[in-house]
Amino acid sequence: MKKKVCLLLVALLPLCASLWAQDEAYTAADLYKLAGECVKIGNYDDALSYLSDAKKMDPMSSDIYALSSAIMGDYIVQEIARGKASNDTILSLIPYCLSDMNNAIQFWTNKADRSLSLLYFTRGFFLKKLGYYEKAFADLNVAHENLKKDEYKLAIDVLRHRAEIFKASGYGTNFQLDMSEAITYCKRGTKNDPTDVYYYDTRANIEHSMGFDKLMIETIFNRLEKIPVKDYEEIDGYEK
Repeated sequence: MKKKVCLLLVALLPLCASLWAQDEAYTAADLYKLAGECVKIGNYDDALSYLSDAKKMDPMSSDIYALSSAIMGDYIVQEIARGKASNDTILSLIPYCLSDMNNAIQFWTNKADRSLSLLYFTRGFFLKKLGYYEKAFADLNVAHENLKKDEYKLAIDVLRHRAEIFKASGYGTNFQLDMSEAITYCKRGTKNDPTDVYYYDTRANIEHSMGFDKLMIETIFNRLEKIPVKDYEEIDGYEK
C-alpha cells in the first residue's frame, strides 16, 4: 500500500511542479486580465484581489489603477444612491478609490489603453457624486479639453455632467451651450453608426431637458424610421 502511495506521489510531482511554475509565472498583465474576466461575471471581490496583487508587481500601471478605481467607484456611487453615504465601509473606501484614480492619471501614457479624457471624467463624475462640484468641474474641463474626435459617447457624458453643474450653479446659458454641444456629438455618433439607438435616445432626452419637446418628438420619429422597435420596452425611459 505504501509503495502505491509513493508511486502516486511521484506521478503527481511533475503536475504540481507545473502548476506552481504557472502560478509564479503570473505577470501583472495576467492578473489584470483575470480581474477583467471576474468583472464580466460580476465577481468584483476577486477582481479587486487580483488587481491588488497586480499593483504590487507593477505599481506604475495606469490601467490597473483605472480598473480598480472604476470597480470601487461604481460600488460607492450605488451605495450613496441607496442612502448609505454615512456607512463606515463606504467612507473608508473613498480615500482608496480616489488614490487609485489619482494614480491612474499620474501614470497615464499615450500608450495606455484608456484615454486621458476618460480618466479625468471618471474622477470628475465620482467627485460630483460626492458633492465636490468645484473639483469635479475642474476634472470635467480637462476631460473636455482632451477628448478625441471619435469619443462621441464620452464627450456626451462629459458635457451632460458639466452642464448639470452649470445648472446647479445658476449658469443657465452655459447649461444650454453644453447640452447643445452634446446634441452635436449625438448627431456625429448617429452619422458614424446609424444603427446605435443610444444616440437617438440620448439626443431625445437632452432635447427634453432643454425644453425642446418639438425637436424631441422629431428625434423619436427619426429613430423609429431608422430603427423600428419591436415593443415599447425598447424605447429608452418608457414606462407602462
